[in-house]
Amino acid sequence: MERAMRRTDRLEERFLAVARSVANLRANGVTSALAKLRHDAQDSFASMGFPKPRSEAWKYTNIRSALRKYFPTEPVGSTPPAGYGMHGLNTDIAAFVNGRYSAAHSRNGPLPKGTIVGGLQAALGSHKESILHHLGRLAPISSCPFVALNTAALSDGAFIFVPENTRLERPLQVVHMVTSGVFFQPRTLLIAEADASVEVILSISTPPSEAAFANTVTEVSVGPGADVNAYTIQPERDRLTTVTALNVHQGTGSRFGSYTATFGGEVARNNLTITADAAHCDTFLNGLFLARGNSHIDNHTLVDHAMPDCESSELYKGILDEQSTGVFNGKVMVRQDAQRINAYQSSKAVVLTHDARMFAKPELEIYADDVKCSHGATTGQLEKEALFYLRSRGLSEKQARDLLLEAFAREFTEGLPNGEIKHLVEQLISGWLTR
Repeated sequence: MERAMRRTDRLEERFLAVARSVANLRANGVTSALAKLRHDAQDSFASMGFPKPRSEAWKYTNIRSALRKYFPTEPVGSTPPAGYGMHGLNTDIAAFVNGRYSAAHSRNGPLPKGTIVGGLQAALGSHKESILHHLGRLAPISSCPFVALNTAALSDGAFIFVPENTRLERPLQVVHMVTSGVFFQPRTLLIAEADASVEVILSISTPPSEAAFANTVTEVSVGPGADVNAYTIQPERDRLTTVTALNVHQGTGSRFGSYTATFGGEVARNNLTITADAAHCDTFLNGLFLARGNSHIDNHTLVDHAMPDCESSELYKGILDEQSTGVFNGKVMVRQDAQRINAYQSSKAVVLTHDARMFAKPELEIYADDVKCSHGATTGQLEKEALFYLRSRGLSEKQARDLLLEAFAREFTEGLPNGEIKHLVEQLISGWLTR
């Protein structure tokens, strides 16, 4: 037992040592407040450690086993992967290579007055107060060991600032690239002030031939009356493991939509925490995940209704083939003062083989008495009658199956607010099915 404990401790020590090394190497120009945040995050991670199998929030995902395959080091080289970003979209692109903004790989048209798209470190000079007010507070280091580990090495990242009454006409792709495999930790802070409007596409890009582990943290502040859509799209990569934290704070009368499409990966854990901390907020969380082989995809969500007169809608759909595993653990919390809440939550999955598995755990935690809340989960196989009907019309078994699966996924794609992104996701679905 003592020998096993020492081996477990070394897993945390290995990752923490690299985080401290990165923090020390990039100490120049870091404010005292940021240095303190990093130091506190190092202590917090050392105290928590990586989640253990008995952890309720991680009981379906053995992340420690995945971590043992990676030896964290600083990325080497300066040439990012080719073909980064989502193609076929009329968007601006903000590219970050090994955590730092790269103007050479970015593509930005004229931005509205006061809008900032660039690096966190560079923006500290002009927006120090706003950055330090939000950074590490929307995603507290105490909330998750992976958030703490990301913050422990934080020196730079993506910063998007949209001033009040400003609308970005084109979506913005935020692409975090790493020049070599192993372990890397992208960071993004998005601040949309009152009555601002922005669509952002979040993605990562790694060398396709190398195994990689991405620990991503994105913090979003949605000001009063603001409208923010965040799309997280992960194309199929067999040797990619991701832990993604998206933490959002909503102001009065704001609207936030999260649209997550995950097309495989060795292990993918998507953590979403949305706090509707004012009245009249609208929140939409939609997800689609497709997995085959031994892929493991875990979606873990929390919508925290802290104030009255808000609505939230949550829909997650999964298609699981071969020996893959899917997880949905969604929780809606309604606090005591949050009266007149209307919240809906649904998880639906199709398993295509006897070896594929789906674990669904929708939850409601309600402390108010004037609410309308519902949740549900269904898991099943394709209907034999529908397959027989399509085959009787001349379709092959695979054609019939793919047609039914595309129809199953359509509930997610129809809910995408952006037509170009909808078309892209439909293409990714078709490509996954025909592979």
